[in-house]
Amino acid sequence: LSYCSRLETLALGHCDLGNKGLAAILRAVSQECALSTLALPTNRIGDTGAQALAQFIQGGTGLRSVDLSCNRITKAGAAAIAEALKKAPAQQLAALNMSDNPIHEEGLTALFLASKAIPSLKTLGVGWSKASPSRAVVVAHDLGGTQLAHLDLSGHELQSGWELHMLPALGRCPSLRTLSLAACGLGPQDGAALVAALKSLSPLSPAAPTATAATSPAAAAPIGATPAPPPEWLYELNLRGNALAARSVATFGLGALLTSTRLTTLNLSANGLAAHSEALRSLCLALRAPAGVALQALDLSENPLGDEAVMQDLVPSLLMAPPQAALRRLALGQTRLTDLS
Repeated sequence: LSYCSRLETLALGHCDLGNKGLAAILRAVSQECALSTLALPTNRIGDTGAQALAQFIQGGTGLRSVDLSCNRITKAGAAAIAEALKKAPAQQLAALNMSDNPIHEEGLTALFLASKAIPSLKTLGVGWSKASPSRAVVVAHDLGGTQLAHLDLSGHELQSGWELHMLPALGRCPSLRTLSLAACGLGPQDGAALVAALKSLSPLSPAAPTATAATSPAAAAPIGATPAPPPEWLYELNLRGNALAARSVATFGLGALLTSTRLTTLNLSANGLAAHSEALRSLCLALRAPAGVALQALDLSENPLGDEAVMQDLVPSLLMAPPQAALRRLALGQTRLTDLS
């Protein structure tokens, strides 16, 4: 590696490197090399390895993307990396994946605060960080104000304090484009709160403040209020593996989510969406709404829809969609379909 001065991408996932292996790699890679992507998922890397990487980063590198997911890094290692990111000269890091590491709420807070100090950092993965359910939402206060465009918060139990902490924090992330809340234990009521928040923040909503109102001194928002995000705010939303449609009478505002926002990609797989449910009815009405929806990709996999729901409800709604409808990709894997004739 020390002779590979043109090396740009190094991917060594599942190589059982450990802390010593990572240290050896960092010693071999020249600071003058062109390495921009370092992917080391599932390598038994712990805090010692994370601290070695922090020193490497602080020394000044051209790294643009680092993947340390599925390792053994705790809050101490996360804090070391966060501190290095803030101190590194001319920091260029754009993507950091720390998902599936036991960094707990202290690690989340350190990384959120570091992201505010690094304009280049646009993608942050912190899913399955083993944060305490009672604290995972509270640390969202430190998330508000970041310039992140892509955020993965999967695997956290976010029900407690959902409306009070998490939703306002997300509304204070004006650059957010992609959000993953997969497997967060969200039920119909949590989904309804999410839809209401997204509707209020969407540029398509009549109640949403305009950009002029948000910047005009005469119409300044009260202290503590959530400013209006830009028109391109939040295009992709991953809600896989929750229980948003677990009850047949629950709609959680699915139709309003599509007609009142500019979502282009929505993952609702494994959410209990079933035939004859209010959520499915709401979805079908939205798909054939005269004004159309911005949605281009919809994943309904692993929902117990069955033949009747797909052939009598979903397919007719797609056929009745207005010409300007944008839906191009539909996933229906493992939805109990038996007759595709």
